[in-house]
Amino acid sequence: MSRLAWAGLVVVLAAVGTGVYWSYDGFDPETIRGATVVITGCSTGIGEEMAYQYARLGAKILITARRENRLKEVVAKAMSLGAQEAHYVAGDMGKAEDCERTIQTAKEKFGRLDYLVLNHDGSSVKNIHEFFGTKSWDEDPDMDFFVDYLNINVVGYVRLASLALPLLKESKGHLIVVNALNGRCPMYTAY
Repeated sequence: MSRLAWAGLVVVLAAVGTGVYWSYDGFDPETIRGATVVITGCSTGIGEEMAYQYARLGAKILITARRENRLKEVVAKAMSLGAQEAHYVAGDMGKAEDCERTIQTAKEKFGRLDYLVLNHDGSSVKNIHEFFGTKSWDEDPDMDFFVDYLNINVVGYVRLASLALPLLKESKGHLIVVNALNGRCPMYTAY
């Protein structure tokens, strides 16, 4: 076999090996069984579905959103899907006391925290889509909306992460941030 054929074979094998290495995610579903998870924004959409996926894997979950009636439904379904435990805290993540109550409840119910999934979004002043779809900022600078929006979507994320940090450090846990408002492709970041 010529040197060129050997070089070609080596390149092909290296490409295949690299492809296999990059495509292998190494995720073992058993690592989630019994893990403690807090997920925000769970009344609908991505947060609700994440609660169901963690439940199917046998996690202990604590979910939060503003609508208590929806949270009760999600908890019931999560239990039917296999969650070891499922609890909820109804609250607004733009309010310090609701953030504190959420992390305190996780500590009381589970004694530890393995995953904090920050997924909440929106404003309690008005519908976010209604706000961005009507007038430009120079036509209607709604500061009440802006301050409320920042409290929920920036300060709330930082506050929850800060409150959960001691528990996450202790368990060598994970902080997952989901935010898809300003992009065509949703952003998913895990630390």
